[in-house]
Amino acid sequence: MKVLTAEMIAKSFEGSAKLDDTYVKYDDGRLHYTHPEAAQFTIRFPKRVEQLPYFVHRIGLLGYEQEYFWGAQIWFTDFGIWNEFQEGIGYQILESVNTAAGQPMSFGKARGYDFRADELVKALGVLIQPMVFGWDAFYLPRGYYEYFLQISHHACVDVHTMSKSYHDKLIKELVAAKLDFYVHPDKSISRYF
Repeated sequence: MKVLTAEMIAKSFEGSAKLDDTYVKYDDGRLHYTHPEAAQFTIRFPKRVEQLPYFVHRIGLLGYEQEYFWGAQIWFTDFGIWNEFQEGIGYQILESVNTAAGQPMSFGKARGYDFRADELVKALGVLIQPMVFGWDAFYLPRGYYEYFLQISHHACVDVHTMSKSYHDKLIKELVAAKLDFYVHPDKSISRYF
């Protein structure tokens, strides 16, 4: 695992702006697709806290199996939304993660992480943090640039897909997993389980 500053995250995407529309694009700390079939759907957080670890495992591996995890990047975009005491717990957890990795940096300086292929559990452990503390974040699995996650402090995850075929594949997977999701913005399909 490597702890990343905002500058390091931006540098990791240098050159991606020159690639064609089949790649994810990075602009000002945000991800997006320019592919004409790009779409998104939203998954609500589970209602019960004990379901959160299962939920994080499912969304952290959307569309592929654990043995094909090649690594991922996670970075926090918005925090400080609630009060400093409650969020301070989250900052301390992540600063402890940084220190344990031999990269003692404050959460204010280092808001991103790059995980290797053998660090799935660590990646999912960090991915759960914005859900617990009500922050916004991005999750980009390495090797599967057909989708990325945008975690929101509004208790939901937007799943952005590059193509219609991958979008449809993930919808089928979520139906089978019985997760609560809806498709938007111009489709009125809702699914409640």
